[in-house]
Amino acid sequence: MGRYLYLVTGIAALLSFNICAASALPAFQLTPYHLTYEITEGAKGQTVRSLVKSDEQWVMSTDTDAKITLINAQNDIETTFIERDSEFYSLSQTNRTKAAFVNRTASFDYDNESGQINWVYKKKSGTVAHNGPLIDDSTMQLEIVRQLKMGEQAFSIDLFRKNSMTTRAFKVLGTEKIDTALGQINTVKVARTRKNSKKQTLMYYAPALNYTLVRIDQLEDGEALIIMLKSGDIDGTPVGELLAKIKGE
Repeated sequence: MGRYLYLVTGIAALLSFNICAASALPAFQLTPYHLTYEITEGAKGQTVRSLVKSDEQWVMSTDTDAKITLINAQNDIETTFIERDSEFYSLSQTNRTKAAFVNRTASFDYDNESGQINWVYKKKSGTVAHNGPLIDDSTMQLEIVRQLKMGEQAFSIDLFRKNSMTTRAFKVLGTEKIDTALGQINTVKVARTRKNSKKQTLMYYAPALNYTLVRIDQLEDGEALIIMLKSGDIDGTPVGELLAKIKGE
């Protein structure tokens, strides 16, 4: 059962990202979106991502339904954050997982004024001292985009995950054309770098769509989990139309 939970929560974690608007808009100008990703290898199912603005806050939702072998699993994540001068403050997150006899919820709330992150994970709770901007495994992808736009080829990101702060490192490997249900897309290939691990995570970002994430590969022990952009819209415009416009320019 542990492996199945790892896979379904891993799918959502891999897709815990945020995207900016189409390339005609200024950098880091966030825009509402609704995107569907298909799990094409390693499992069956899909993830639906959405971003909406409520007053000065942004609410990002990730709903994953997957079938792994004979087990159906669901994972729903909702993250609330604010953006100030291209820095991100993750205010709260709720992560719910259901699979077979498992029903698990993890969450955190961040109060910048008091300098505390209050978390609940695996029926335990606690606090972590922190001040200033806070990145989690959702808003982490915004920071990846920012680094790519600055031309960085290798970088690290400090973030809060589960019940503690951690650091993740990334490296640009080059460019690659990716065939998707929406057509062929030119991407920048980024790898998460790990020490003493054979696991590989590869992410493909489309510069023409302001570095929208279009594919993720998770490779381990000869097995692959592949997630591909299938459909969706950015600020009400279908991604297919945005791509057609870019190709016609």
